[in-house]
Amino acid sequence: HAYSALLLPLADLIARLRWGVIIALGIILTYRLTDSIWGPFAFPFYLTELQYSADEVAFASKVFGVFMTIAGIAIGGLLFVTLGRMPTLLLGAVVAAATNLLYADLAAGAPFIDSFANIFGLNNLGVDPRMVRLMIAISGENIAGGLAGAAYVAYLSSIASKEYSAVQYALLSSLTLLVGSLGRGGLGEMIETDGYVAVFSLTAALGGIAVVFCILEWIRAAHAERREEAAPELVPQSDAARATEGDTAA
Repeated sequence: HAYSALLLPLADLIARLRWGVIIALGIILTYRLTDSIWGPFAFPFYLTELQYSADEVAFASKVFGVFMTIAGIAIGGLLFVTLGRMPTLLLGAVVAAATNLLYADLAAGAPFIDSFANIFGLNNLGVDPRMVRLMIAISGENIAGGLAGAAYVAYLSSIASKEYSAVQYALLSSLTLLVGSLGRGGLGEMIETDGYVAVFSLTAALGGIAVVFCILEWIRAAHAERREEAAPELVPQSDAARATEGDTAA
């Protein structure tokens, strides 16, 4: 049962992707790393470091943020239809990493976020400027997370075979949060010693690993498509066709 449930789906994946399975695993292990590794520290950051109230954080993240996530998913779906799978996957990795810099700016006093809010008049809406800062940061992160999540699901679906789709999708998606979970201890220690600005700068840099893997996968997928187009189609002859050719030769 273990052979048919685990080994056969993995063997099928390796047989189809060959060496490309290394790149696929690299994407799976790092694509959501920037979000998963610091996720448990979000509320201590909001409540303890930035001194927001629980109600403010709840509204910004659980009410307003949900709509921003839905918007990000819609944008991801639109980009998938217009640009294609790999460009959307790459863009998702870039914006997911870049939005960590929003939190680095927020931890540093939000000078760039305040400039953005002043340029677009967001501080003239009668909302507390501190709340505007938080909502801008959460909006950027949730839109990027929704876009990246949609692209990531589409990518996992594309590499899973029809025969083993459920098992392969479950196995691959279960690896998504592995590296982030293992790295949280070191990240917590870094918060104590270096502060949140250094941590968010680091997580943004770690997102660059996923960007590199996405570029490599794009190259691999394009090469595989060209190879398939160049290969001649081998259509096996039927018994009747072979018999007809034999009669003609006779």
